[in-house]
This record gives sequence, C-alpha cells and structure tokens, in this order.
Amino acid sequence: MSIAKNKTWGLDFYNDLVGPDPHENLDVETWEHDPTPPDPDSDKVHTVVDFSGIDLNPLGIDIAWEESDDHAKLAISAATEQVHYICVGDINFTIAQRKRGGGTVAFQCDALWESLSSILRGVCTHPKQPAATTA
Repeated sequence: MSIAKNKTWGLDFYNDLVGPDPHENLDVETWEHDPTPPDPDSDKVHTVVDFSGIDLNPLGIDIAWEESDDHAKLAISAATEQVHYICVGDINFTIAQRKRGGGTVAFQCDALWESLSSILRGVCTHPKQPAATTA
C-alpha cells in the first residue's frame, strides 16, 4: 500500500495518515532532530511512538547506534498489533515534516517485521484506546 501527502496537507504524516490508514499503532525510527508530535497526536485511537536507537546484536552483529545517528524513515506496527506492517518512506517523524510532501510504502512480511522489531531499541508501545461511544 502506498501512502503519501503533499506539502499543503499540514497534518502529521505518521499520526494522522499512516497509523489510521492500516488501522495500526506504529513504532517509528526516523531522524528526529526537530520536535516530535505529542503522543498521541491524531485520531486518539492509533498511537505513534518513536525509537531511541538501533541495536544489531540480536542479529549477531556487535553494532548499535542512537536515533540521532540514524537517517532512516522506517515504521513498523506495534508488537501489540495482530497484523504486522513495515513502512519504508521519506518523511521523518517531526513536526517540521508537516510542511513537506512525501510518503511511505506499507507492506506485510512477518520475517522482516520480526527481524526489525528485534533490533529497534527504546520501543514504547501503547494499546489502542477504545473508540468513544455515543449515547
């Protein structure tokens, strides 16, 4: 699935478009040198959180680095989700990115999701909040 926005859309890409589109809570790894959106900052149902870094030791490679040294634009479904998406694109998870166009490609591959989820450090997943009911 291809998900994209133009520079005039103005909302947060991951909170307001990527998470709600496949209906997933997301864990994001991007270059975050600008302020990140508040948690949660969208439909109040899907939560988007960020990682603090990458650690390749679970894959047998003795290398780790902090988010500040990583220029990835990667998001995966939270571990709490039943379906696991991987999103690879060109937009960082920062407020400044609301002013630019770009997108991501979301796809399912359980083996790749397992590998990625094992190397991402500092993941903070939150369960979906129940939808408000009207009386």
